[in-house]
Amino acid sequence: MNSKTLKSFLLGAISAYGFVESYWKTYQQNRGLKESTRGSRAANLKNHVIPVFGTIPIKAISSSDISNFFRALESKKLCSKSVLNVYQLLHVMFEVAAEHDLIDDNPVRKKLHRPRHTHKKMPILERRERTEDSSGSPFALESRLLVHCADGVRVGELLALQWKDIDWDEKTITFSRGFWRGRLQESTKTGQEHVRHLPQSLERVLADHLQISKNIGPNDFVFCRSDEDSRPHDPDDLRREVLYPTLDRCGIKRTPRADGFHAFRRATSKYLRKASGLELAAVQLGHKRMTTTDEHYNDRDMDDLKKAAELVEGAFISSFAPDC
Repeated sequence: MNSKTLKSFLLGAISAYGFVESYWKTYQQNRGLKESTRGSRAANLKNHVIPVFGTIPIKAISSSDISNFFRALESKKLCSKSVLNVYQLLHVMFEVAAEHDLIDDNPVRKKLHRPRHTHKKMPILERRERTEDSSGSPFALESRLLVHCADGVRVGELLALQWKDIDWDEKTITFSRGFWRGRLQESTKTGQEHVRHLPQSLERVLADHLQISKNIGPNDFVFCRSDEDSRPHDPDDLRREVLYPTLDRCGIKRTPRADGFHAFRRATSKYLRKASGLELAAVQLGHKRMTTTDEHYNDRDMDDLKKAAELVEGAFISSFAPDC
């Protein structure tokens, strides 16, 4: 067996687990993926993929094997979004394997294996609901600041805000890090810095907060847990102790897994899209592409339908319809 044949044999014999521990790990490192993304993928590999394909040579995995895998996955009663995440993971994995000439073709086929997933319409807080008082909360001041700051900002990036990120002279706030599972991330979700204008009302609130805070060094967090504990607030605690009680006091019905701080992003996007267009909404939310804003944050409502119908009526229908 010559060296070329031996190399081909060894590559063909690599198992799915061996691929994950070598080529796939290197690929993710080179892509600079966020820790949260790597963690989610690792969980799907551990819980779903490796138990089924781990010992099988990756070259031997066929399209029929992938079909059987997804049929078996249905018995786990995962939500459609979770199944879609597994599909996308497998598709990319086998694309990487093909790029390394470990397989001839990707066995994950869009028409055969991509699961159906309908984007769930999420509730959007109206402007009246967003301005209700949060008094009575154990984090009363922090809750007012969070509501004031959170319009369009991801809560993990908001909690990672440090005093050095506020430029009082230029009237700007720069979000350049994130906070995820108790750890500070060195970049935002998109890998880009997001600079926001500091409006006068928010400047006053933050200035008052600065005056009474003990942790006011450049690297101290704006929303630390207490004067004695300088760590950022835990987002789960804030959701349970601040946001949910506030919604309950306001009489706002909560939807499971839908009324977290992300609801503020949806509300901001809807308002900006209606007031100034989709592009400004995408800018405020820090999206790289307007299609992301349009697909996930801009459910149309009856006002949109009414406005569209009235525009069509004014442009075309009224000139043909008989006078009333």
